[in-house]
Amino acid sequence: MTVNADKPVNARILLALVLWGMAVAVPLFPQEEDGQAEQPQDEPQPLTAPVISEVETWRETLRFGINSQVAELLPTLTRNREETLIPEVLELFNTSNNRDVLRESANYLRELQVDQGHPRALDLMMQWFDRPSELMVAVLNYLRESEVVLEEEHRESLLEMSRTTPVIRALAAVRLLAANTDDVDALLELYEDPGIHEDVQGRILVELGERGDPRAFDFVAAIIGEDEEAQTALQRFAIDTLGKLGDPRALPIILRQLDSSDAQTRAYAVNALTRFDEEEAVRGIEAALRDQFWRVRISALQTVAERQLERAAPAVLFMMRRDPERPVRVQAIRTAAALGRDDGWELILERIADERVNIQERVVMIEEALRLNAAASVPVLAEVMDKEWTRENSVVLDAIGRTLSTTESGQIAPLVEKLLQHSNFIIQIYGLRSAGRNGMTQFLEIIQERESAAAHPMVRTAAARAREDITR
Repeated sequence: MTVNADKPVNARILLALVLWGMAVAVPLFPQEEDGQAEQPQDEPQPLTAPVISEVETWRETLRFGINSQVAELLPTLTRNREETLIPEVLELFNTSNNRDVLRESANYLRELQVDQGHPRALDLMMQWFDRPSELMVAVLNYLRESEVVLEEEHRESLLEMSRTTPVIRALAAVRLLAANTDDVDALLELYEDPGIHEDVQGRILVELGERGDPRAFDFVAAIIGEDEEAQTALQRFAIDTLGKLGDPRALPIILRQLDSSDAQTRAYAVNALTRFDEEEAVRGIEAALRDQFWRVRISALQTVAERQLERAAPAVLFMMRRDPERPVRVQAIRTAAALGRDDGWELILERIADERVNIQERVVMIEEALRLNAAASVPVLAEVMDKEWTRENSVVLDAIGRTLSTTESGQIAPLVEKLLQHSNFIIQIYGLRSAGRNGMTQFLEIIQERESAAAHPMVRTAAARAREDITR
């Protein structure tokens, strides 16, 4: 082609012509040696990840996860009381040096009462000066609740901790020390140490009460004094201790505090009456149900529950419906459930179904009903679930599911079946956990369906765990 200088060729047109010629020259499919065109290959299909149960996922995290992941997981295992992972947690506790991992491992071992961690815990305790106080509190609580046996060198370290700050560590040290000594005089001597913190003195008084040793009576009574009302924090702790000692000589001292102008003192006095059967003590508890300060009323309700004081039941039911303070109404619910009377359960179940009742109170009633009276609560809760079924983010439905997931009872099967059929994956997980916990073989087919690739990944892992629990 001849290019006329007077008419320059547009560069873009020339480039397009060149590219078109190249396209024509290249065949659509490359030729094989025999002249046959190669057939296009099917694209590889994505593989479905294998279902790994919750336990295996957790085990992998404990073995290979970074410290922050492990520390975040351990509280979940503690809440679930996940006994299958005790070896892995023990391995972490014995080998890790991360403060968060050690703290949460100690909490797990404490909750599950695993004493194989005692040697490591005692080593950590002896390093108390160089370790974070939060870690030491967890270690000391673990040792106390798993009933460790201490040597003299350990007690000496605890005495040192009791005299030093921070206070939270000193308090934990006193509790462990008190649990490992029969020597009341040693605790009294520590109480009178001039350098000890007032909160630690209060803890010593509480521990003296927990021991119930009558030898402590005169010392504790003298802290309040004759014909006096308690004014200080230590005097209020002394009231509590006198109540726990249960010595009849303490009753006049405690009853005198019910007339105190200080509401906290009155609250302590009401709680201290728990171990006294005298008519004066019962009348004092009943009078406290009408106290103007709401914390005193809560203390009175707690004491009614501990004493199983059924004659106060009418007042408790009234307070459940009509008390002006919600915390008091909540405690009235718990007290009515603890008393276990037919009239109390009738009112609780009636109010569970009443949508006009405060939502937080309904949640507490659901928890108490499933915990203490599952048989009677199932029909009522089934109706409530039907009403809440299509409501988005239903607090009531979530409370029912969450409570069912930790409830051990064969009577809740109708409610579990409902949970398994819900469209929300979280509600399904609650049902799967409950079915696995209670070995509900009748739901195996549904559980296996939830393991399919179409299900939410979290549902699949929960279903695998439930199947393992049921078939184990």
